[in-house]
Amino acid sequence: MKYYLSIKPILALIFIVSTTMFACSQHSSKMSEASRKLNSDPTNSSDITGIGSLPFYFNYESDTLLGRIFMSSGNNNPTVIFLHGNPGFEKNEDIGQMLRRGGFNSVFFSYPGTWGNAGIFNYESATKSSLALINYLKKNHYRYRIDSTNLFIAGHSMGADIGMVIARNVKGVICIDPWNGYNWLSSINEQERNNYIKLLDKRSNIHLVSGAAFVSNILSNPNNNLQKYTSDSRLKIYYIFSNKTAESKFKLNQINLQPGNSVILNAIDHSFSDKRILLGETIYEWITRSLEQ
Repeated sequence: MKYYLSIKPILALIFIVSTTMFACSQHSSKMSEASRKLNSDPTNSSDITGIGSLPFYFNYESDTLLGRIFMSSGNNNPTVIFLHGNPGFEKNEDIGQMLRRGGFNSVFFSYPGTWGNAGIFNYESATKSSLALINYLKKNHYRYRIDSTNLFIAGHSMGADIGMVIARNVKGVICIDPWNGYNWLSSINEQERNNYIKLLDKRSNIHLVSGAAFVSNILSNPNNNLQKYTSDSRLKIYYIFSNKTAESKFKLNQINLQPGNSVILNAIDHSFSDKRILLGETIYEWITRSLEQ
């Protein structure tokens, strides 16, 4: 009897350890299979049927904007909307193709006043046009085989800022090296701000009222202060940083950042040039976990 009582806790511990190891093994196997799918061209007819790249137009105020959707096979697919940063930087279309192979639709567009689109480029137009795109996709979910209850945003740099501002309109937001423009512009001195304005005025691929107006549009709206979103536990937001420096700069002004919802990929630059596959797999895994919750 004494022997039975002493061995019982050991058997319980063995059971817990073995169960945990089995679960970890199952997760590792599942993600290995997902990695193969994300990084391999489809060969089965069921994986090819219905895939494609389709352009579409949607209305934003008095302008018509162009978008593109990478459609996955099957029906009622979770869909990821990619929001790019200040034009000239990474748009992540290769990541969109990876996610399409994994069973998600991927959507891309350019903000008003960028890359030939009509309108004026600023935070306000980027935010409102992104909301207009979300509404368009929800209204046309059947046409594009979209699960309108499972819309996600993947925003890069400035696009991450915009994604956080409108996070309540989607299931989740992946912030890739968020710029944190409101806090950064608030923290630098006047000379540094003027230098940034001069750089904006030289950009030929964006239509601005002026660099000064672009900065003013950010700083004049308290809704652009990301602290109200990073501290909101009701929002499903995941942060992916290129390196420790990028994480530290972002967290400097985000004292209420929720723990356990970020990762550092140790990339060599802001575009994750040497970590493209890892970036795509990280985004895919987080979305997959979110869908299971």
